[in-house]
Amino acid sequence: MIVKRDRYFEYAGVPIRNDVTTAIFIRRGRSRVRIDMREYAVNAPCMMVILAEQVYQLLDCSDDIEVTAMVMSQNFSQELFYEQGVVSNLYKQVVGNPIMDLSGDLAIYDAYFALLANLMRSPHRQFKLEAAKHLTLSMFYGYTHMRHSLTQVRPRSGSELLAERFEELLRSHYARERGVEFYARQLCVTPKYLSQVLKRTSGQSALKRIEEYVVTEAKLLLSTTDMTIQQISYALNFPSQSVFGKYFKRITGLSPMDYRRRLCR
Repeated sequence: MIVKRDRYFEYAGVPIRNDVTTAIFIRRGRSRVRIDMREYAVNAPCMMVILAEQVYQLLDCSDDIEVTAMVMSQNFSQELFYEQGVVSNLYKQVVGNPIMDLSGDLAIYDAYFALLANLMRSPHRQFKLEAAKHLTLSMFYGYTHMRHSLTQVRPRSGSELLAERFEELLRSHYARERGVEFYARQLCVTPKYLSQVLKRTSGQSALKRIEEYVVTEAKLLLSTTDMTIQQISYALNFPSQSVFGKYFKRITGLSPMDYRRRLCR
């Protein structure tokens, strides 16, 4: 499905867990977004890809934003990015580089969009899905080819590797482990050293990153589910609703209930 404007540039501050894969072409304007807890500057013209199951959050957006988006179902995107059930290199490239500068190349992607739009409108159903799949694959392979040609490959430093391993652990354990000591122990470093490395590589301490993950998930559950505050506190492994409420308010300035009420206005 191809749309001219969508939810990704309408509700600043509210996290969204994507249930589809979306390729968004930003033709005009600028914004700041967070995809799976990593912040990116988005400046037209560019392409932004948000994969199914990723958490997206709009942080800021100019008034003149103009986009065209292509929305793909989970089944369709799995056929694109998985080979015999294994994550493909194409998927890894897109995860690592969700924003692609299209300066000088926008016409090429306009052509892809026009072809896909004509294909979707076609009354002929035979091989329609296969044709859409191969056309979309061509677009993504062109995307990763340009990214590779623009990025000089360099070996990552020990600090960068440590920060990457911390993020992997955090994605798996943030709902149960909120102490820096746990992650430092898993990485065989001291809590102080881990925070120093993260501060140097990302500008945030280990504790700040942990809090960001926990609060983003809490906001997501508060805004997109009917779970009670108590159920959310248990889902995030807090000993009680009261402890969860104090934690959330200390970081956001609002109680969980006040946050939920604001969304309903």
